Amino acid sequence: MQTMYPAFVNSPETVTLGAISPTDTTVTVQDITKIPVPPNLLVIGGDRPDAETVLLTAVSGSTLTIQRAVNGTARTWADRTTIARNFTAYDHDAFKANIEKLNTGKLNTDGNGSNVTADFTQASSKLNISSGEKLSVIFGKLMKWYASFGAAAWMCTGTTSGTVALGNHNHTAAAVGAVPTTRKVNGKALSADVTLTAPDVDARPNDWLPTTGEIGAAPDFMRSSRTIYVATTGSDITGDGTSANPYATISKAVSMLTPVSAGNYNTTINIATGTYTENILIANISNVVTLSPSGSTTINGTLTISGAQIVLGNNLTINATSASAILVNVNRGGTFNLDNKTLILTNTSGLSGVIGVLAELGGNMNTAVASGTISITDMTNAAIAANGTGRVYANTIMGNGNGIGIRAWGGIITYGTLQSGFSTTEVSKTRGGQAYTG
Repeated sequence: MQTMYPAFVNSPETVTLGAISPTDTTVTVQDITKIPVPPNLLVIGGDRPDAETVLLTAVSGSTLTIQRAVNGTARTWADRTTIARNFTAYDHDAFKANIEKLNTGKLNTDGNGSNVTADFTQASSKLNISSGEKLSVIFGKLMKWYASFGAAAWMCTGTTSGTVALGNHNHTAAAVGAVPTTRKVNGKALSADVTLTAPDVDARPNDWLPTTGEIGAAPDFMRSSRTIYVATTGSDITGDGTSANPYATISKAVSMLTPVSAGNYNTTINIATGTYTENILIANISNVVTLSPSGSTTINGTLTISGAQIVLGNNLTINATSASAILVNVNRGGTFNLDNKTLILTNTSGLSGVIGVLAELGGNMNTAVASGTISITDMTNAAIAANGTGRVYANTIMGNGNGIGIRAWGGIITYGTLQSGFSTTEVSKTRGGQAYTG
């Protein structure tokens, strides 16, 4: 699917300040309130036949970072040229391409899928099914479960003087034998002798022994909590998320979370010491997920929390690996509770436009980063920012070398005293944003 960017109501215009060369990737504008939140599209010279569409990737004060010539040709623009979020050829082409892709291979509009078929093969290991998986994957997992039960699991036969094959009751020979029974049905006595022998009692395949997640132990969907393990030595292909056989990435562990609504179904992701290079998205999980790093753990990438409740179970470092990155983005009603732990955000390569923490609009739901200590260093855009109805509550803030320390861009930020030298600009409030200290 092609990326589609949000509209900006009424497409308000502002003007550039200073000339722009064909190779410039930054531009200063007169009124920053007329510019949408990045990433988004802008049109330079929209009142001219040779207008240029650019991609807005970051905003710092009144300076925009842009990618040139999304539509049109990068050219020289004079001082005070109009710039606005207009409807563009890119928008139209993206709409058309995405609609055509969705239309390809869709089910009939009557919703009748009785003749739909799925090719699948038996899974290599016994795993729970997950929401959003392909039918071929789900059927393959179910086939593996049924194959593991063995014939004895389905046997329920017996005669008045026969034998019954049972599961693993571990009876001894002395415990079996003739078992006389007498029952009445409609006042008439019925009697039968059922004889059990040791071979019959234990007749079932060895690979049917109950293990975690199988018969004999509650499967994941019946438990009130669980732990998924991740280690740099693990595997996303052959791993099963246990301590003995962990996954290799945090994203794989997150993909195994089920968006259930049971009131006390919580998950801990135990992350072994090491460096994990990945961009992590935790979205639409209704119950608490605890990220529990062990020892010195670093994520080279980003962490996005959208509609999920996340608790930090131990200290964690996140380091920027790309320009204009948002290291921690909390949105759409998501929460991130540091739980008296330390979150360390760094930009060791000095990449441009990097934001440490951003809480932003998600409908009418607030987002939050609460309690604990945040240590933020060398954010070239803003250390902590709140957009729209975003909310940030930060107790202890440490670090240095940041561009803007606290940026309330329509959101609300409550924070403690900033460490000396934390940022070049301590507080920036725009678009009705509020910042409170104390």
